[in-house]
Amino acid sequence: MSNAQKAAFLELFQPIEGDLYRMAYIYLKNREDSLDCIQEAAFRCYRGFGKLRERKLFKTWATRITINCAEDILRKRHNTVYYDDLPEAEEPSANAEKAVLDRLTLSALFECLTEAERSAVVLRHAMGYEFGEMAEILGVPLGTAKTVFYRAVEKLRRRYSE
Repeated sequence: MSNAQKAAFLELFQPIEGDLYRMAYIYLKNREDSLDCIQEAAFRCYRGFGKLRERKLFKTWATRITINCAEDILRKRHNTVYYDDLPEAEEPSANAEKAVLDRLTLSALFECLTEAERSAVVLRHAMGYEFGEMAEILGVPLGTAKTVFYRAVEKLRRRYSE
């Protein structure tokens, strides 16, 4: 890869690295695995950058690669859940307790969703993708992306109202 291509890759990857980390963290639920995922996704993106035809699709392409990396890690660890990132139980402040409860509640809500539904919700709400971009990232038709998203929202509504 030439120096110009390396510079172009870094120019495209660095601004979206935080978004990709958030996506990985939602899947993997711990910092270390999420960082490993981003490192692997960056490597895969770098390796395949020369094959990317349209640079405007870089973010969508990199997001899909990150999701694939996260799913690979999940398969390797057989869905083991780590709770190392939770604050210490000693001397809890009101804000720390609320943050933990909010995170546990959100995590419990997301447990009722399939991986595709979880991805759709995160892509739409957390990352701000339009349905067309979501469909491309998930590799499904536009109608399917909408259906998956709205089904996930309905599941979350029903679960939240319980």
